Amino acid sequence: MRYLKRIFESLDKDELRDFCEMNLAYLLDDPDFEIRIEDTDWKKPSRFVCVILCKTVNLGQGEIMRTNFEWGEVKDHVIPFITQLHKNYKFDTSGSDNGSVIEIRQRHESREFTYEKFIRVVDKWYEDDDEIQYIEIMLENK
Repeated sequence: MRYLKRIFESLDKDELRDFCEMNLAYLLDDPDFEIRIEDTDWKKPSRFVCVILCKTVNLGQGEIMRTNFEWGEVKDHVIPFITQLHKNYKFDTSGSDNGSVIEIRQRHESREFTYEKFIRVVDKWYEDDDEIQYIEIMLENK
């Protein structure tokens, strides 16, 4: 597969963006949803890269504001996407004491998951009408 990368090769962010857009195409047809790919360190190259799914609203005159979305809007797309991401990229577990690589941020709380825990419990922890601010996945950049 073109997305599998060789050992010691830096992550190609353009390929990662293509991968994300292809695997979330239906969800990203809604122009308010977006995928952000961000370095997490000020040093270049960064040790790891964040893939962030968020929803924004265009307020006009170039002003954009993040807005919440409901778990029910994204769950049928996000769970298979993270499964495919895990198969094709190496998740970074070094940034967390418990090996968490996925964060789901709500207004008053944030939950972190290892990949295995995410697959096992995420759909049990969230109701369809639970509001989410963003979902973040940490990948190794090597």
